[in-house]
Amino acid sequence: MTEPDLSEFGFGRLKPKPSNQRALDIANAVIELVEAHQELNKARDSVPDYTAQWSNEDYYGSEQEAFYRAATKLQEVIDAT
Repeated sequence: MTEPDLSEFGFGRLKPKPSNQRALDIANAVIELVEAHQELNKARDSVPDYTAQWSNEDYYGSEQEAFYRAATKLQEVIDAT
């Protein structure tokens, strides 16, 4: 009895060749930056209409800082390559 052809399901292919580490580091830093940007946008969107004595930035300062850190990390990863 012959084995069924399962190639359409992804079986029987060659194992994926890993990327070089520098490319993976850059890709991961970009993903972190995009995720931080998404969190920043969510926080900005959740600022109430009336903030009393607080500025809008007071409501998303930690997310803004996380975005800046992610951008700096991406730059550092790129500079290191």
